[in-house]
Amino acid sequence: MDSVKTYLGDLYPRRIPDASRPEYFRITWTIRTTIPLPPSAAVDVEESIEEVRKELRDQYNAERSNDSRLVGTPDATAIERAMPSASITAIDSTHALVHIVVPGDEHRLGDEDMAGIYGTLGRLLRRWSIEDLQGVPTSCWSFVTMLQYYGS
Repeated sequence: MDSVKTYLGDLYPRRIPDASRPEYFRITWTIRTTIPLPPSAAVDVEESIEEVRKELRDQYNAERSNDSRLVGTPDATAIERAMPSASITAIDSTHALVHIVVPGDEHRLGDEDMAGIYGTLGRLLRRWSIEDLQGVPTSCWSFVTMLQYYGS
């Protein structure tokens, strides 16, 4: 297993410009579950990313309300442009692609890409029996262990 962990960086999905919005990037994770994906898979993904977006909005709005004199404090429009999104494409009953779209540098305010990825995957790990990410057992991915221990 240690040798597998050495090469996990090579399996990490690449950021690819999103076809419909070139200033955003799509990151696609391949997942495999031990049981069939639920019929509500698309709703689960949307609920998971909406929870992430709510946490990000709350964080940015708290920063704005704490001191509105801060230079560079993002307005509501900038905050919305920075929000990640997610969707799912089922391949078969136990395999799917989870697409996470994150802002490029021009719309980025902080770590929305990391929050989008780890927040969404962490929530899906708790909702579904995900066995593999990118064809590798979830136990090999250190961030999965962290998400399971600390939550997302």
